[in-house]
Amino acid sequence: MKEAGHEHWNYYDDQISSEATNESGFTVLPAGYRFDDGNYYNMGNNGNFWSSSEFSISGAWRRELDYENSGVYRYYSDKQGGFSIRCLRDD
Repeated sequence: MKEAGHEHWNYYDDQISSEATNESGFTVLPAGYRFDDGNYYNMGNNGNFWSSSEFSISGAWRRELDYENSGVYRYYSDKQGGFSIRCLRDD
């Protein structure tokens, strides 16, 4: 799901870098996230996306891909934070 290559991702391990093939066509870029204090963190290191699943009135689930491995992880986050979204066109 991650963009292949080193153009945007801060890889420290060439094996992990080679695992990023973008076979899915999703092309995750490492935009990092905006914390609820208004500051941005981890640009180049991870890509975070809101899920459509709400966790509570103040929180929701997000998905994260990072430079250290090839997995996709799920975390709870406060809705005051800022993560990427993916827009899909309904044809």
